[in-house]
Amino acid sequence: MEKFQRPQSRTATPWMSYSSSRGNTDGSSWRHRKPARRKRAASDELKLFCMGYKQDLTRSFTFFNNAGVAFSLLSPLAALTGMYGNWGLPYGGSAVMMWSMPVVTVFSMLVTLSLAELTSAYPTSGAVYYWTWAVAPPRVKTVACWVSGWLLVLGQTSFTAANSRIFTDLLTVFVLMARGVQLTSSAQLGIFLAVLAVSAGAASTPNYVMAFITSLGTFWNFIALTALAVALPSVANRRQPLSYIYTHWQDNEAVTGVDSHVLNIMLGLLISQYLYVGFGSCAHIAEETAHADVNAPRGMLVAVAATAVGGYAYLLALNLVAVDPKGLLTPQNESRGTHAVAQLFWNVHWQTYGNGFGGLALLTIPLAAALLCVNQCVATNARMLFAFSRDGAVPLHRYLARVDKRTKTPVVAVWVMATVSALIGVPMYFSGPYVATIATMAVVSTYLSYGVPILFKLISGRGVFLPGPIYTGPKISRLVNVIALTWILVIAVVFSLPTLYPINAKNMNYNAVGTAFVVLSTLAAFYCPVIGGRHWFTGPRPNLGQFDTTETVTATTTATATAGAASQPPLERKLSSLTKSSPSALFQAVQHQQA
Repeated sequence: MEKFQRPQSRTATPWMSYSSSRGNTDGSSWRHRKPARRKRAASDELKLFCMGYKQDLTRSFTFFNNAGVAFSLLSPLAALTGMYGNWGLPYGGSAVMMWSMPVVTVFSMLVTLSLAELTSAYPTSGAVYYWTWAVAPPRVKTVACWVSGWLLVLGQTSFTAANSRIFTDLLTVFVLMARGVQLTSSAQLGIFLAVLAVSAGAASTPNYVMAFITSLGTFWNFIALTALAVALPSVANRRQPLSYIYTHWQDNEAVTGVDSHVLNIMLGLLISQYLYVGFGSCAHIAEETAHADVNAPRGMLVAVAATAVGGYAYLLALNLVAVDPKGLLTPQNESRGTHAVAQLFWNVHWQTYGNGFGGLALLTIPLAAALLCVNQCVATNARMLFAFSRDGAVPLHRYLARVDKRTKTPVVAVWVMATVSALIGVPMYFSGPYVATIATMAVVSTYLSYGVPILFKLISGRGVFLPGPIYTGPKISRLVNVIALTWILVIAVVFSLPTLYPINAKNMNYNAVGTAFVVLSTLAAFYCPVIGGRHWFTGPRPNLGQFDTTETVTATTTATATAGAASQPPLERKLSSLTKSSPSALFQAVQHQQA
């Protein structure tokens, strides 16, 4: 037998590994393999335990699913199609849109990075609400997380209502252009409510069904968006030159009443900023995502980056084929001036093929994207309400925090959030100014709630915030947080400005009034004597079983003793032993799992 030979330098070739048959005598050469990628320890449930919660939801979402939820919710197809004629064309035209979008993208990405760090440190469905409690000073913890939580509820339910309105408008103009039938306000309201009901039903399905719907929405928004952005300029026989798109100023003072270039540019930011509402959904489904401390923040960043690229390409395609921008909004066209993008699709096919019905076929692409967007809105909002109710912060919290045993989803919270969105959205079909108010309120309230934990993270300093795996470092993180807060203040001002002049009761933007009313109402509800939140609300409330009744605890203990410790999964045995351990032992266990 030949003598076993070692490689000349094992240190110099760390990728070299020995064969499983080390004693081979056939003189075969050594196998050269790259090192296997290290797998991260599955410490999600342990981290959730250390934050005070048990694993109630099914953790089956991957990084792709997590990023897909936000990408389907941001949905450039739905957002830009719905707002192109309302906030895009009227304020400076294509030049303002094409130059403002990169600016808005950079600042929105910094806000996203600030939230990604918080998501990595505290991967829980409570998201903004829990982050605020974790980093705020002790004296204001409860009131700060109370206000931020309710601001987010207002922003996300308004956002759901606004997206449902986008779907309703698309379907209404489709029927008008295809059949010549103008749907009444009552019929449109029925469609609006039906969309919310269908979305709530889909959001009540088991987690694996939701993962499939999320994947479908992701592929649809990516593939269909790419195809549409390529097809529109290819089909059109007339296109605007790039020099016109990036330099031509479109004056619409006769429509908007805005004669100031500066004000037009500021209002031109609206369409781009509306595109970046909802990326916080990655944090709301963190308790259903594997390796959430890494996958949730990465999903957030990737979703915003993909939205930026796809949105800019789609906006460029729309402006390339908009050879008559003012004609898209005239009441004499086929859409009767109600929908600029639908009319644009019609015009492209009419000019090329002699009829516009092919444009209506293209209109089904953003129509489906809007429906998938509403579904994701309802699903993620329910997770937010579930986390808020789990801590006893809302009336009837015991019912709202229930997780269905069969589907492992917060079904009650799903239907409650859909109902709240319906109540907020119903007045849109009876009052014109209310439509713009809801859309602007969705942006302002959501971003203000994002700003609360970012502000307290800056105020509290390093000793309070314990960073997770995704962290830019103390100096860069503080700089990013300062810029993000500044941008949030700019958003709050711009989205509160009137969009039509001269100002009167019919065109007034009531966003500032509505947001102020909600903030004051939540503060009044918190400080109300006797029954106010400050008398009973203490912030995040652990649900590890310490509040169970004696009978429940006794029954659980007896069942566990009967089953025996050997029948428990390893993680459950670990959590059972850690329940009796000191806090230092808990953190040591988490660090060991992360290693």
